[in-house]
Amino acid sequence: MKTNTAFYTVLTIALLSFSGCKKDKQLAPTPTQTVGATSLKNFHLQNGVQLEQFTFNAATGGTFTSAKGSKITIPTNCFVKGNNQAVTGNLTIGFKDIFKKSDMLFSDVPTNFFNGAPLKSGGEFFINVVGQDSILLGAGKKVEVEQPLLGQAVDNAMQPMVLLPVDTIKAGMVNAWVVNQSDSVIATPSSYVFSLYHFNAPYSSGTWCNSDNSTYFSSLTQTTLSIINSEVYEIEVFLIFKDINSMVHVYNSGTYHNDYNYAPEGKECTVVAMGYSSDGKLYTSFTPITITSNKSVTLSFSPMSEDDFKIAVKALD
Repeated sequence: MKTNTAFYTVLTIALLSFSGCKKDKQLAPTPTQTVGATSLKNFHLQNGVQLEQFTFNAATGGTFTSAKGSKITIPTNCFVKGNNQAVTGNLTIGFKDIFKKSDMLFSDVPTNFFNGAPLKSGGEFFINVVGQDSILLGAGKKVEVEQPLLGQAVDNAMQPMVLLPVDTIKAGMVNAWVVNQSDSVIATPSSYVFSLYHFNAPYSSGTWCNSDNSTYFSSLTQTTLSIINSEVYEIEVFLIFKDINSMVHVYNSGTYHNDYNYAPEGKECTVVAMGYSSDGKLYTSFTPITITSNKSVTLSFSPMSEDDFKIAVKALD
């Protein structure tokens, strides 16, 4: 048994600029639904949270509200070109927000810390300037995203996190959230207000942000959860925690055995696994557990329709 001290490690992140706001809300085109996803990648593409798009005037800025209730505020003259000249005319931002554990799994945007350990989330969001890679967020400018609590109790230990770009994630990591100390999160009685000052480049590719409590799980005793997979095809394994807004992606693997070293003792969760056979059929496994010291779980798969799988995952929200 061990206590995870890595939660307090400070990383320095080189992030660049961005920003945006109101008018002409619309849903972006989504991938055409096929009879079945036939692969893990296609499943997440087809069932992940939809991108919303909002067009606004760069000079005036504005506000807009997402379908899930996030309020985005973009100030006037927020964007500049490389020569620090103000951007004018219409811009479009793309936005996704994720609050439920099922949406985290469907979109494959789990709440793993940079070392793989779990985080307690107050809400995730993605933001980008559509088709714009050569503009920056002006000095002192910020985009505010007000994330509704949606029935959760307010948590004053939330911190601003960003998802590292894929090319900076070391091999074998499925996700990498890190604290971005240049941003801030303020808890109010009804929301978390995330102030975003810097964005990942290229800007059109977007930035994922997350209001997270990194100390909730790190204060608990961590143990090793051994997961045994008897199937030969590639699978994904997730832990969906009970009564905590946390869903971690344990691993991608076709191997027989894998150890997750950040399992919090005493916490209840469901080990959810999914994979597609060579003929494109979905096989799933649901195993409710209470995590104990050096616990082992053997996955047992059975065929399941994608619709039934989504219903079963939503029941764990």
